[in-house]
Amino acid sequence: ENNKAIAKFVFEKASLEYGVSVQKSHLKDIHLEKMDKLNFDLDYDTSFLGSMNNHTMKNYKFLIVDGQIESIGEIHHLLDQAYKTKVPHVIFCFGMSDEVEHVIKYNNTHGKFELFPVIVKFDEKTINFLNDIAVLHRSNIVSSRSGQTISQAAREDLPEGIEITFHKKGFKIIPVATEQELSRHRNFLKSRILEAGHDESRKLIIDRLKRFSSKS
Repeated sequence: ENNKAIAKFVFEKASLEYGVSVQKSHLKDIHLEKMDKLNFDLDYDTSFLGSMNNHTMKNYKFLIVDGQIESIGEIHHLLDQAYKTKVPHVIFCFGMSDEVEHVIKYNNTHGKFELFPVIVKFDEKTINFLNDIAVLHRSNIVSSRSGQTISQAAREDLPEGIEITFHKKGFKIIPVATEQELSRHRNFLKSRILEAGHDESRKLIIDRLKRFSSKS
């Protein structure tokens, strides 16, 4: 009867966009959960978690920066808004100066605001990381190539995400994008895989596609 109940749950809840993840447990009970969050398993700076194993932020404001944040002045308005409104903020970028990191960690620790930077090392594995984040959030990337500075973007009314959970090996996101938009991006990545042949870039695109198909 237990097996029938498990099978019934999986058949009713799952579809082609969901993978079935089975994990060992020392508990006698069986726990089944349908998760709509997309899993981004990758290396990023987890020092902002401090002693926490995970941290969830809902209805957060965010900024996606193609580059590094060198000074507090560049994000002063963002920090000020995070302090005044107490709305959670997330910054996706490729780096921060020690000064900026220190100010954010100090204010997080003392409850001044709630801001979590997702700092990913820039290399061939992460070169398109921000593009994927932008697709998930139906948003744009702040880039000097588009003539926009970080300080200009930080002064604008920032867009809002739904929910993100940070953990030691990556993070999970509930997409702002519709399923149709995600499906179009998956199809785009699939076409890129076919064009790539069998070189190293093909594996990198496959990894990107997995992140967009990792509901469980």
